Amino acid sequence: LLHVAIGKGTQNYTCTSVGVVPVSDGALATLYDITSLAFLNVAMVHKVPPLCVNISPNAVPEDKAIIFPGIGTFPILGKHYFTNTSPITPTFDLFATSQLFFGTKLLAIPAPEGAAVGPAGTGAIPWLELGDSGLSVGVAAGYRVVTAGGNLPSTCPTIGIISVQYCAEYWFYG
Repeated sequence: LLHVAIGKGTQNYTCTSVGVVPVSDGALATLYDITSLAFLNVAMVHKVPPLCVNISPNAVPEDKAIIFPGIGTFPILGKHYFTNTSPITPTFDLFATSQLFFGTKLLAIPAPEGAAVGPAGTGAIPWLELGDSGLSVGVAAGYRVVTAGGNLPSTCPTIGIISVQYCAEYWFYG
């Protein structure tokens, strides 16, 4: 185990017309380092995403540590985004440790029943197993688990990009 992070950000979807099913357009998230908490109390780690997803994005400065009262203060580990290559690639820039993970989806399972639906009420995004696409530096595998929010709406309410708040645990291995 290299790192455990909480990702807080948005899952983004493209809508070409009203009423169609949205198409995934990747994600943007800040990754907060909770590795120390994971070694002390993994049950407490699992409580963070449902709390995190309901914190307004404006309440957390993009370049500052995140504070969960009663749990702890966690510094920024890096950023999560998708490259514009074809196919789009989930990328994790763990700049605090000079590591970079370009993932490829190996497995996806639906979030468990009862997972936090998030402020949009659309449900929790799937849990993922990610492998190295072959270009990573220092990270060989990643898992997205204990997801909260971020799921796509059933149909597009407008034309354009829809951003849905989410939080999730990310476990990175070497």
